[in-house]
Amino acid sequence: MEPRAYQTEAVKAILAARLRGIRRALLVMATGCGKTQCFVWLIARMRAEGETRPALIVAHREELLTQAANRVRSILPEARVGIERAESRVELGSADVIVASVQTIGAARGGRLEWLAPGLVIIDEAHHVAQRAKSYMNVVERFAGECFLLGVTATPKRLDRLSLHAKGGGVFEEVVFDYGIRKAIDDGWLCPLRGYRVQTKVDLSSVRTTAGDFNQAQLSDAVEDEDRTEDAVLHWQRLAAGRPTIAFGASVAHAEQFVAAFRAHGVSAESVDGSMDRDVRSAILGRYLSGETTVLANCQIATEGFDAPKTSCILMARPTQSWGLYVQCIGRGTRLAPGKEDCIIIDVVDLTTRHDLCSVPSILDLPAGLDLEGRTLSEAAQALEELGAAAGFLKDYAPKTFSELQTVLQQIDLFRRVEPAPEVRQVARLAWLSVLGGYYVSCGGGDRREARLERDALGNWRLRLSAQVAGRREVVDETHWGQDTPRALRASDAAVLGRWPDARWVASINAPWRKEPASERQRATLRSFGYSDDVIATLDKGAACGIITQRFAGARR
Repeated sequence: MEPRAYQTEAVKAILAARLRGIRRALLVMATGCGKTQCFVWLIARMRAEGETRPALIVAHREELLTQAANRVRSILPEARVGIERAESRVELGSADVIVASVQTIGAARGGRLEWLAPGLVIIDEAHHVAQRAKSYMNVVERFAGECFLLGVTATPKRLDRLSLHAKGGGVFEEVVFDYGIRKAIDDGWLCPLRGYRVQTKVDLSSVRTTAGDFNQAQLSDAVEDEDRTEDAVLHWQRLAAGRPTIAFGASVAHAEQFVAAFRAHGVSAESVDGSMDRDVRSAILGRYLSGETTVLANCQIATEGFDAPKTSCILMARPTQSWGLYVQCIGRGTRLAPGKEDCIIIDVVDLTTRHDLCSVPSILDLPAGLDLEGRTLSEAAQALEELGAAAGFLKDYAPKTFSELQTVLQQIDLFRRVEPAPEVRQVARLAWLSVLGGYYVSCGGGDRREARLERDALGNWRLRLSAQVAGRREVVDETHWGQDTPRALRASDAAVLGRWPDARWVASINAPWRKEPASERQRATLRSFGYSDDVIATLDKGAACGIITQRFAGARR
């Protein structure tokens, strides 16, 4: 088994971070790209470089433990592998690599592996670190003091929106390598994803949010609707009939409801849940893997550690606000398999006036309500790139379908969109312009100061102030705000003017210079963009600056 190019780069990046003094690193790699192989190759490299202490791999599910142990044995056949879980124990000196259940070794009063002093600790599915159950933190505190700690995950976004890395107060110091789902698809290591949308009449507006996602009990009550389920099954028959499919439900009862609906239409279907006996669950999963069962319905079982490469449809019937959970679910269908051309994602979405539901377009920061109408993620990405800096205006146009998105390419009139957006004018003093990912304002000065306000991986607003330093653009300050946009804009105003007080003469919404005629230099720049003199003659200095800023700010991003 030879590593792929990006896997080799990932191992190099991890080792380089270790040499730089990083003690707690995070590896982000899309589901299906071989995270397990990467950390086994890391173990191999560290052993080859003289590391004699055992390596500890920590996971939270039976499937992940077995998968990791098998990978170690296949890549490092000379290494002694031990498994520490429940009744299984590893004795002192008997293993070079120990694969352990976090529930077993992370118990508050547990003394398991009390003799172990590992040289490397790997936490699989690391987005679970630091959740309310203290098991993961107990592991970190017990074993990661004098060794190198690597977290491995498909998404750095946690369900409860807390940060995994240090700048957000998390466990890990930095993300040392990131290979996302879109990059993996474009490189040909994951299969193309085609998105479809099923709109239902169920209203989720009254469902509370708990720890960043829908309250489980209230959500289940809302979506366990037979008409909703029947509609989803009928759409599946039209779009994906016969495809090996994993259906995600909001509860065990919801998953079983889908099984009954599929069977009523003559489709072989089974459900699996965590309360089942291990052998019963394995038998159900085995029948799905063999093709005997067409649809596997589940609730929070097939999200992590379950590999079924032939899966070519994901029926996402469980609404979620969590980008991380959503990507884990659709990741079950991204793997390549002989004869498999693509994977269809069917998002079953409901009415809501209070919540943002995750869907395939969310991966690209396209409007979550957009129906891709069967187009691939790459086609949507290309359309987004054609918009360039103007993509920041999508929230104003709010296209509902891919066809409307293509129309937006032709309809967006930059000359009418160069002024700050209405939400900016209501709360801000500075002329923040809409750009892809958030807002931007030029702050003047000989060192070409700039401020960007963008959402980070957890949905919080992040302000970055940058300037030219010794001929290079460098970030001179970075601050994280909350998720409230008006508050973030007001706080960013204060931060910009606190660092660069003279920026108010340049960046203020009401700066007098904005109403002056466009300068000759501005006119020459606009001509180089292809704008005619007739159009340029209609623009004042503020509007011309807005167009130029949009173009260059978007290009740099």
